[in-house]
This record gives sequence, structure tokens and C-alpha cells, in this order.
Amino acid sequence: MERDWQGMTLDRFNGYTPELRLVASQIAEFIEQPRGILYLYGDVGTGKTHLAAGAAIRLVERGYIVRVYRASDVAARFRAASQEGAGELERYTNRLKNTRVLVLDDFGAEHITEFVAAAWYDVLDHRYRTLAPTIITANVHPDSLNMPRLASRLTDLRSAVVAGITATDFRAMHHPPTLTVSAEDFAPPSTTTLTCPTCGGFGIVKRDLPVGHMQFGRAFPCPTCKGGGEPLRNGGER
Repeated sequence: MERDWQGMTLDRFNGYTPELRLVASQIAEFIEQPRGILYLYGDVGTGKTHLAAGAAIRLVERGYIVRVYRASDVAARFRAASQEGAGELERYTNRLKNTRVLVLDDFGAEHITEFVAAAWYDVLDHRYRTLAPTIITANVHPDSLNMPRLASRLTDLRSAVVAGITATDFRAMHHPPTLTVSAEDFAPPSTTTLTCPTCGGFGIVKRDLPVGHMQFGRAFPCPTCKGGGEPLRNGGER
């Protein structure tokens, strides 16, 4: 993790719009059960990177291996790897595909060529299909990335959460209004534990979330079988 991210914990985050409390609950849910894609977008200076870093730190504390990249650096590596001989690009993309938790900061800020768009799709489509935990920050909604195939993956509510952050750039404000987002805001939502109807295992299959939450009433696969109908062996293989 980059050195300047080390102090960006969730406990030190001060939000200043009511909407950030909803984003906090979405992040808490992702940390409790990291699966699929968490896409945070908003204007410059609204706290996206801090929130992504805070989530990454919490996941590291829970024992997850987390890799953090600036998206522009990854795009540059795509181009360089394609010039370094057969197989180098595939080795690099496979590393991104198989990372336990992947964090991409400032996604889509650089000029996206057709080649880079295809490489991004290859990586993120794999992570989308395998529900690999992925956190992305960007300035724009996925539909504005000019990558329609990828946008369809990033906005699929079955495996992705898109959270918009509306706030004024705090860097440009001498005295930004402060709405402290407390540790309780990032606490996991309450859960109802039920018997999994797929494998008969005992796992969380539904979450109790506030009415109005974008994922209210959403069902989740049992953590025992991941929705596959039979318990998982060690390592997550059936």
C-alpha cells in the first residue's frame, strides 16, 4: 500500500454531506463480506481515495492480501508489457485477475485507447464473474467511461455497488463544514442469520438494511457454499 495512504483510516475520515452516511454503510457492508465490485465516484476532493484506502486498511487488518494501484500506472504497464515479448501482458493481467483484493484509484482519468480498454475489460470482467473483491475510485459514473462493455459489468447490481459521492472539493475550502462520520457509520449492518436454502448450511443469506438503502432486501449467497449448492473445501474449491 502506498505510503501516503497509511493514515487514511476510516476512523480519521470527516465527511461533510449527509449522502456520505449512505456511502459509509455501503463500505461497511463490503468490508464485512468482500465480494464483487465497489465503485466509488465523485468530483475531485470528495474523499473517494480516503474511503478506498480506509476500506483497504480494514481488510488488511482482517487478514486479506490487498494490492493498491493507480489506474494510470496499470494502463502504462499494459502498454509496456505488450512490447516486452510474448506472454508478458498475459502474466501481468493474470496477476491482477488473481489478486485477492484489488484497489484501483482514479480509474478512467487517463486517455483510454482501444488496446487499454480491452485489457481493462479482460481483467475486470474476470473479477466480475468470479466476484473477486475489487474497489475502484473514479471521477465519473461507469456509464461515462466510454467503455460500454465494461460499464455493463460495473453497474450490474447483482455483483457491484456503485456509490456516488456529492460534496464540494474540501481542498478548495478554507473552513469546510464538518459532519463527522463516526466509527458506528462504518460498522457492519445488522444481519439475519438463516439456513441456506441452497446447501442447507448455516449462513447469512439476507441482510436487514434501512429502507431506502440501494441494496435493501438484497439476498446474498450463503458463505458456506457461495451459492453453488454444496459446501466449499479449504481454499474455496468445491
